Amino acid sequence: MGMMVTVRPRGSSKEQHTKPPTQGSARRAGARAAAPLLANKMNVALRKSIADQLKNTSLGFIRIKRNLSLIHFTDNETEKYLRKIILSTPLEDVETKGKNHYFKCLEYNAVLTVNAHTFTIITAKQIDKR
Repeated sequence: MGMMVTVRPRGSSKEQHTKPPTQGSARRAGARAAAPLLANKMNVALRKSIADQLKNTSLGFIRIKRNLSLIHFTDNETEKYLRKIILSTPLEDVETKGKNHYFKCLEYNAVLTVNAHTFTIITAKQIDKR
């Protein structure tokens, strides 16, 4: 059949329960399948869609303003500024890894991390000039 996996419940040191491996755990144990490159490839329409639908919480805007040195901006001004960064980023400078898009905009000296599903800006950082 298949190998048995030993699972210990939290807080239990000596009790052992066994269960057969699931199909997913067997898949994880082997080599990872390569993610399709074309499915997440950035294009002009997707970039515009992200810019139009981006969102964040008030605490998120506080963090973004602090990281990009935009303390004097209102949330609306910050949102407009982030849209400019996204739309100004050349497509070759947008990287998609897993569930995030990374917009590296040299014009605005910023890197934005955007969730690919919710279009929430996770982080915003200034590019180190070394």
